[in-house]
Amino acid sequence: MSRARVLMIDDSEDDAELLGVVFAQADLGFEFSYALDADQALARLAAPAHGIRLVLLDIKMAGRSGKDVLAEIRRTPATRHLPVILLSSSDAPADVTESYRLGANAYVQKPSSLEGCRTFVKRLAEFWLETATLP
Repeated sequence: MSRARVLMIDDSEDDAELLGVVFAQADLGFEFSYALDADQALARLAAPAHGIRLVLLDIKMAGRSGKDVLAEIRRTPATRHLPVILLSSSDAPADVTESYRLGANAYVQKPSSLEGCRTFVKRLAEFWLETATLP
């Protein structure tokens, strides 16, 4: 089975590197990478044959917000159907509602501990690799 490429878009390098370590240690079938800003991420998604099959997107980033990035992903024909999970420390109902309105496939609060990150990655694998069929 080929590994599902996951792109995390988050302006916190610490958060991205931590999740990268958890993905690597879990070895559940994901190939993890990250982009630290919207422009870098959108350029990677625009590249031919990028192979990314799942996006984890922080909602609150410096510069362009995760909501702006999500809207751009949904406007672009090549990425319109790419599964996007908003991953945020915010639990504000307005953020959740707006994210789904813009086309998020899921909204998840960022895990606040190493064990929480491990559980999150395991659940991602269970749903996105074992249950759902990715485009």
